[in-house]
Amino acid sequence: MAILLAGPASEPVTLADAKTFLRVDHDADDVLIGSMIAAARRLVETATRRALITQTWRLVRDAWPAGGRLRVLPAPLRGVVAARVFDADGMPQAIDPAVFGLDTVSLPGIVSVSHAAVPAPGLRLAGIAIDVTVGHGDDA
Repeated sequence: MAILLAGPASEPVTLADAKTFLRVDHDADDVLIGSMIAAARRLVETATRRALITQTWRLVRDAWPAGGRLRVLPAPLRGVVAARVFDADGMPQAIDPAVFGLDTVSLPGIVSVSHAAVPAPGLRLAGIAIDVTVGHGDDA
């Protein structure tokens, strides 16, 4: 499961560019056009499983992958910003993001981890949470 934590700070198309393309020279429809830009971005991202602009997502897993490799969608992977494992009481234990290896070239990206470097989750369900940044960049 992937949960959006922080969406993009901007859209891939500016309001000014969209208005120019649409030949709109008034401000009455700015909110509508802005909503349409955001909806179009979400549609493209959902269909392609790619993040057009930098975003932060939380990957939730029940257990560490058997091979130590976790595919990350949406793509492209940029980095791991935080990770935690939950003990049997549901209390989080932070994991240093430096223990993860990253393949940011492959699509989807891969987060790799050695089972010896991380504790096993104490919860049977949703015992692991890894926060990642993904996206093609901060700006359009």
